Amino acid sequence: MPNVLEFYTFDSLLRTCAVPGTHKTLERDQAYCAAFRKSKVQEKLTFYRKFWGLKAWPLSSPLGQKNMRKTIIVDGVSSAGCTSLVKKFCELTNEEYQRLHVDEFTTGLPKDVQERRNSDKGWTEITIAFNHHIVSVLKQYDKVIAETLYKLPLTRNHLFNILGRENIFYVQMFCGLEELERREVIRGDRPKGLARSQFSDVYSFSEYDIQLDSSNLTLEKCCTILLEKVSSPSYLSDHKNRASD
Repeated sequence: MPNVLEFYTFDSLLRTCAVPGTHKTLERDQAYCAAFRKSKVQEKLTFYRKFWGLKAWPLSSPLGQKNMRKTIIVDGVSSAGCTSLVKKFCELTNEEYQRLHVDEFTTGLPKDVQERRNSDKGWTEITIAFNHHIVSVLKQYDKVIAETLYKLPLTRNHLFNILGRENIFYVQMFCGLEELERREVIRGDRPKGLARSQFSDVYSFSEYDIQLDSSNLTLEKCCTILLEKVSSPSYLSDHKNRASD
């Protein structure tokens, strides 16, 4: 699958989508954009698949069966406690999991890319690159837990399609807005209003494998719930059934 040089959302009615190597552009009028925006997710993915010249999306893992059910994705807004959860989880599992963090990944990108992270277009470019990074790491490590922040459904769906939804255990790290803003003040290292700006977009998704609320549960309790879930026979059975659907 080619990397996306410029990746625009239809919701913002931006007009051009370009793919490296082909340098193709596709101009769309406003009516077409409006119709596309109302179409179903699968129809959107089909459009992009055809535009990229792919015969099919890789809907199952290209990495082999050994990686099934081993990829944990933790998604949540700034100050929700994702990093603390991932660190504690890895401690409890004797560091069996390779940890990945989208912010740490971003610091290794070119400066001009980092400077675009606050725009939808820039963050989409970064998260799509991070998705490919997750897949690359899975070729070397059997167990991976990645901390992400998906603001747009398109980037989340991109991960599902290149890795296979059945191979992902998707965790929502939720926190109430009032508590998030309180934490921002205490931390002092986050811009005021950052969590509020991310809240609605990040928490708009509903089909998580598990949802944890750090405003009502302690870190230790969140870790215990997650560990019990990914270690349970029902978890293995659920993913097995999903993979065969």
